[in-house]
Amino acid sequence: PGVGREHADDLQRTLATGEAFGATPPREPPDHDAQVDRLRERLAEGTQLLVLSPLCDDAIVETCQTLAVAGHEVSVVSPTVTEADSPGRRLAALERRGRLATLRDAEISVVEWHPDDPLAAAVSRDERRVTA
Repeated sequence: PGVGREHADDLQRTLATGEAFGATPPREPPDHDAQVDRLRERLAEGTQLLVLSPLCDDAIVETCQTLAVAGHEVSVVSPTVTEADSPGRRLAALERRGRLATLRDAEISVVEWHPDDPLAAAVSRDERRVTA
């Protein structure tokens, strides 16, 4: 959204007072659509977004699609946190692969990143995959 002291103050204020950053979880699940609407109100036209998410649910995929349709360039870095050592984890990994495909089908840039690897290596692999 900006640079300089005003930007830093705004970020610090948001982190200190934003309900999403509270010390205790909310009693009720947050209204996802309202959160996305508040975010869109705060974003300047043409703002580029970098989303860091393991893509463990559909809500973040919908959010990325909504923001992309609103004209924002959205890029996703998705840490691989799902293993395939049990039936439940295999299902979670399969669902995550579907979410990755959904984002790519929407022409949203996605970098898959295993946290044991340097992030720069994952970005480089993704760039080679896209240009190949």
